[in-house]
Amino acid sequence: MRFFNLHYISFGYILIAVFIGLILYLVRTHRLIRMLSDVQYQSLMFPRFSWWRQGIRSVLLCVGWIALWIALLRPQIVSPEQHERYEEGRDVIIAVDISRSMFCHDTEPYRLACAKRKIMQLVHQLPSERVALIIFSGAALVQCPLTGDRGAFQLFVEALDPSLLSGGGTTAIDQAIQTAIALCEKKERRQKLMVLVTDGEDFSVDLSRAREQAEQIELRIAVLGVGTSLGAPIPILDDSGTIMGHERAEDGSVVLSKLHEPLLRSLAAQCNGLYCTMDTTGDQDIRTIADWVSVCDRERAAVAHGGLYDELHMWVSAIALIVLGVEWML
Repeated sequence: MRFFNLHYISFGYILIAVFIGLILYLVRTHRLIRMLSDVQYQSLMFPRFSWWRQGIRSVLLCVGWIALWIALLRPQIVSPEQHERYEEGRDVIIAVDISRSMFCHDTEPYRLACAKRKIMQLVHQLPSERVALIIFSGAALVQCPLTGDRGAFQLFVEALDPSLLSGGGTTAIDQAIQTAIALCEKKERRQKLMVLVTDGEDFSVDLSRAREQAEQIELRIAVLGVGTSLGAPIPILDDSGTIMGHERAEDGSVVLSKLHEPLLRSLAAQCNGLYCTMDTTGDQDIRTIADWVSVCDRERAAVAHGGLYDELHMWVSAIALIVLGVEWML
């Protein structure tokens, strides 16, 4: 058995306080009656009062409220009847660069905002696929595991920010690829698809080794290049996101971040993928990547469905209503 709504468990403290108050009320009532009459005259002075009835009503009241609390916790038991259904689709791992260079303003309003919009456009064009989200800068992290829940995925995308990872000043594409490889090893499907969203300004320790590993497991990588070849200054932001200045080199000159297309094209070609430059005026880039995903074979995977857990809260609620009804009639 499990309880689905464990966040309501704190309501138990309220019940304890109510029960303590009920006990104090009964004790006080008993003292008042003893003060007003002797034991042998209590039945004459209080003909409709019965300690047995008060005790039974108190017990029923406690049981009823406890049952309502348990129903609120939503108890479930494992169903003896489990079956599987089959779904056809693909698993797509999306890795997005969240380094500081993604705040350059050579695309409006800035690179990361455009990337987030493009990612959601792509996800909405892949209705049957499960998607995962990897964020990377100097390190990489699985921000959202493989899921078909578009609403949950969108929440993760909207929350993207360089503060999510340390080492946000540099970009290490090899870390993103290795994290995707580790994620692929945890799933059984043969198709391994990755969409890499970055400006290509790479400071990887060993990108060639990561590409070789991707080739070995047949990880196909499509790359969406963000930014322009002219580039833009890398902003320095405070905690509120306000631009405090721009990154400068040792000689005092402003550092420009440019889209490094040759590196990204080479990576996509070596990993049996494709390269697209971000289309800031339309969605041709997203349609191209979606078409690339669609030509890959769908895989049929068994998914546990129905009967995993049987709900018990309806029965517990019925018991609570019956018990409280009996208490009300006494």
